[in-house]
Amino acid sequence: MSEHPGSLGKFPTASLYTLTKGAIAGFNRSLVRDLGPKGITVNTVHPGPTDTDMNPAGGPVSEIVGPGIALGRYGQPHEIAGVVAFLAGPDAACIQAVVANSRGPETLRDAVKAIGPSIRPGTREEAAAQEIVLVAVNWSKLPQALGGLPDFGGRIVIDANNPIEAPLFRPADLHGRSSSELFADLVPGA
Repeated sequence: MSEHPGSLGKFPTASLYTLTKGAIAGFNRSLVRDLGPKGITVNTVHPGPTDTDMNPAGGPVSEIVGPGIALGRYGQPHEIAGVVAFLAGPDAACIQAVVANSRGPETLRDAVKAIGPSIRPGTREEAAAQEIVLVAVNWSKLPQALGGLPDFGGRIVIDANNPIEAPLFRPADLHGRSSSELFADLVPGA
């Protein structure tokens, strides 16, 4: 899930954020070609500014991006959920996924039930054991999210993170390394 890269770049220090969103779009197109022949569908949802804890409507970032929003308002999570539910619902039943968070699978049961039968809640270990793993957490929480997991054994791990922390959207100090290098250190064998 990614914002459309064209809607970004309107606030200071947005270059890294914008780069990662554009990379997700390009990566999606490549995955379609790579995984389509295997019967695996790939979709990227570009919802644009959405009213969340990380980027609330009326928050500091809304003053910068708000004037450029075509609808004149932030999107709501439930509006995006419908699209995601379709992609993960019976009409896209060939898509299987395990969703995990830091609070445990029981906290995801209602959300997963609303999405459909092809998605199931699991532990972070179960999610990390899948053939393709998508990691999307706040940058500062990556060590906690990935720490202690077994070697990925050559499986694909997608880094959908960027070293930007909300709510200020300032780059994290990477000590001269790239975010991909730091992420790779956390996913041995990927």
